[in-house]
Amino acid sequence: MAIVIAEHFTRRWQAAGLIDVETAARIVAWEATHRRPVFLWAVSGMGILALSLGIMAIVGANWEDIPGGAIGHGGASSRRCCCSGWY
Repeated sequence: MAIVIAEHFTRRWQAAGLIDVETAARIVAWEATHRRPVFLWAVSGMGILALSLGIMAIVGANWEDIPGGAIGHGGASSRRCCCSGWY
């Protein structure tokens, strides 16, 4: 994908007279060797999102069964945070 974009822009820059043929070839070669794994990052991000949503769904489904001290329903620690400006 990055190579296609690099070739597209180098052709435009050549047509505008900004770069010559050798410079365009060097740019395309550099882009080909420095590709970023965008697809891998996208799949990893979606996996982390799915895992996070799954954890939140499990906690939400069992919210009533969690003891009040574990959540912090208005205990001293939550009052301390709210009153001291920690939101």
